[in-house]
Amino acid sequence: VDSHPHAIPPLPPRGPGGRSASVLCNPLKILHKILSEPRYGGGCELCPVGWTLHRRKCFWVTSKSSSWRESRENCSHQRAQLLVPEDQGELVTGLILKPTRYFWIGLSQPSVGMAWTWLDGSRLDQSRFNLSTPNASGACGALREDRIISETCGSALAWICQKEAFFLSVAIGHLLLVVPGGLQDRACTS
Repeated sequence: VDSHPHAIPPLPPRGPGGRSASVLCNPLKILHKILSEPRYGGGCELCPVGWTLHRRKCFWVTSKSSSWRESRENCSHQRAQLLVPEDQGELVTGLILKPTRYFWIGLSQPSVGMAWTWLDGSRLDQSRFNLSTPNASGACGALREDRIISETCGSALAWICQKEAFFLSVAIGHLLLVVPGGLQDRACTS
């Protein structure tokens, strides 16, 4: 066994192929110690590997290029959506990650003359986000530098996906993983 103070000892078998439930909880007790010392009830926000955590959201910036529709579908397959920023700060997050490229975001204009709409159904508030060239021929929103621009939906651009971060909270004897859409609670016996 490793001499590290948080090393997890090997699990002794319990019957043929089984393991003791109390032994399985040892890693949870160690995780509790790591996450919550010196305070009780600690936890952390987590994102999938390759995603960036910012303000309780996970962001993934692709290096590939696709149409707006294909980009939206790619995010959906990852249980995410194209970026729908709450404020200018979330636009800046995209800029920090890749400041010199164009990126699809979750904004579109269903048809000429209709309001620009985010994927969550809300309308673009031009007092919060300025849409450059709103009357151009493009009907999908893209992020370029510090502004949102109108772009032809069939253009091949990179894209930014977002989803809620997972919250991992540990209490004595329980590992609580809060995932978007539900909770998972794992109880341990001593």
